[in-house]
Amino acid sequence: MSESHLSGVMAEIALALAMAFFAVLVLALMSMGVPETADAVAAPTRDRSLEVARAEAGGGAPAPARPETLIIHHRGRFLDARLKPVDPAALPPDSRLVLAIAPDTAMAEAIAVRARIARPDVTVTALDQRWLNALKDLKELPQ
Repeated sequence: MSESHLSGVMAEIALALAMAFFAVLVLALMSMGVPETADAVAAPTRDRSLEVARAEAGGGAPAPARPETLIIHHRGRFLDARLKPVDPAALPPDSRLVLAIAPDTAMAEAIAVRARIARPDVTVTALDQRWLNALKDLKELPQ
């Protein structure tokens, strides 16, 4: 075999590998480029079919969504959504609690604050800038 023939074969193999790599790259980019609205449109259909299946199976109507109650922890006290002091133990047991804390709160402090609420269904989240501004404008906590 001549050397020109071997270099031609190597060029063909390199071209085939390059095309395969390009095809895999295009497929990966296509799979990552699924629009977010597709999930939003498909989710109600799946949930609705689940509700229909439960109703047909004798499960009855789906349970209504539990209302959420916002609790803000600021300066060692718990506040409600109107920035009035509130006792977490006095909140209705049928609501789901959302505990909002400052985003710069240390992890140990956040765990300690969460432990002060004796309920298993508490969601902990960070306060956004609007809440932080409202709390900063609050000169002293109401009694």
